[in-house]
Amino acid sequence: MPVTQERLRALRANNDLSHHETRACIKEALIALMQQKSYDEISMTDIIRKSGVSRSGVYKNYKCKDEIICDLYNEPVNDVISALGNSIFDNMEMIFIMGKNMKALSGPC
Repeated sequence: MPVTQERLRALRANNDLSHHETRACIKEALIALMQQKSYDEISMTDIIRKSGVSRSGVYKNYKCKDEIICDLYNEPVNDVISALGNSIFDNMEMIFIMGKNMKALSGPC
């Protein structure tokens, strides 16, 4: 039976969902572990055990725990970029104004 374009699209969508869920489990595991001990004390093995994702699954998504933490920190930025879509450059002034207002609300560093 030949594979149709519709079936390929469905397989890709399922793969994307699985990839997203796997990464979410890994990030949640790191967050949970950071509530118990310091970042430096956490090993990739700890993350693997806590996440329930296989070792190869974790390493397929992240080379090291630094990549996981970077992914966590980049999520809010990526959400803003996604929300703005192609018009990000049209909205740069608004982004800077929001950043300035947030800094004013948070007070001096």
